[in-house]
Amino acid sequence: MVDNTDEDTVVVTDEARACLGMSRRQITVKHRVGEYVRGQAHTNGMESFWSLLKRGFTGTHHKISPKHPHRYVDEFSGRHNDRPQDTIVQMGNIVRGEVTSVRMFAKIDAYLIWSKVARMPVPTKSISEFAAQGYTIARGLFDPDEVEELRQHFFAINAEQHAIRERDAKSDNTVVEGDPLAQYPRVMQPHRFDETSLQWMIDTRLNEWMTSILGREPYAVQTMFYFKPPGARGQALHQDQFYLRVDPGTCVAAWMAVDRCDEENGCLRIVPGTHDTPVLCTVDADTDISFTDVTVELPPGYDPVPLIMEPGDVLFFNGQLVHGSYPNSSTDRFRCALIGHYIVGEAEAVAQWYHPVLRMDGSVVELGVSEHGGPCGVWVDREGEPVAVLEGIETRYTD
Repeated sequence: MVDNTDEDTVVVTDEARACLGMSRRQITVKHRVGEYVRGQAHTNGMESFWSLLKRGFTGTHHKISPKHPHRYVDEFSGRHNDRPQDTIVQMGNIVRGEVTSVRMFAKIDAYLIWSKVARMPVPTKSISEFAAQGYTIARGLFDPDEVEELRQHFFAINAEQHAIRERDAKSDNTVVEGDPLAQYPRVMQPHRFDETSLQWMIDTRLNEWMTSILGREPYAVQTMFYFKPPGARGQALHQDQFYLRVDPGTCVAAWMAVDRCDEENGCLRIVPGTHDTPVLCTVDADTDISFTDVTVELPPGYDPVPLIMEPGDVLFFNGQLVHGSYPNSSTDRFRCALIGHYIVGEAEAVAQWYHPVLRMDGSVVELGVSEHGGPCGVWVDREGEPVAVLEGIETRYTD
């Protein structure tokens, strides 16, 4: 205490023996006789801070090096001093502190800085909504400037490679003469050749949301970028699990709006509650309005709901949730979206197209290969209510 205070410092202590006899002006509050405050003198604040510090050591860090205790104290001092601040202000302080320290060593890209920022907890309401309805939207999860950089990045990819063609030999794109998608086809699996796409795919914010709604960290298997230019067809109603064939469990999509998405430019539409249905048997789609040629049938009352989204909003939805979109009927607006597909952490196999499978730190995890085809759901009447049961056999895309 003497070594770390000036000579004119006033030290407030309790009556602990270790605090007695210091060569400083000292005020002592006597807890043993019920005195805890004398004027402005008390040890309540210090005892609160010390309690938090000790709990942090034992509950979070577990063990600290004798060389660095001052750094741990600095960390908890910062938390303690910022506690009256609004959460957003605290987040800004974290970013500014991180930028300052990192720039001492190297220039860092703003996108990577934001990917490391401590986020607010995923709302309990969102977790409940995902469980009950099969989807939830994280509004403004990505900053508009980040989203615009990503938009420009993918348009540059399209310009450089002159309308990248899908790399899957079994492409489900049906391109007709004069189709806008011939100039702006979707970009499949860009994370396999593009670092920016990979970093978005394993972004901390996406991981935190999916880990919260699933209860366990997922694996990452696919990225896609959709341009959906003016006049482009939509995509018929479908379930992602039809393609991924995760076993056991299912997949999850993180669908980020890159442009404003509304009914005019062909926003995504979902059928709430269909995440509880099995993978449904497919039928032919109307390729005049859909660039894919398969769809699923729904009984009366199961109507697709449009989701209006702003750039940076991310829709998370269950792999069995039925979804799709109508054509882009606008004359001058794209409806760009960046999509990631993930599989539950307990999965043991996924379809071949989605290998290699990645952990959320970017490392590869070895899983088995699942097969397409097999039993699929058909709608039957049970006591006047439509119910999907596994009584059909899927014959499309069999291995």
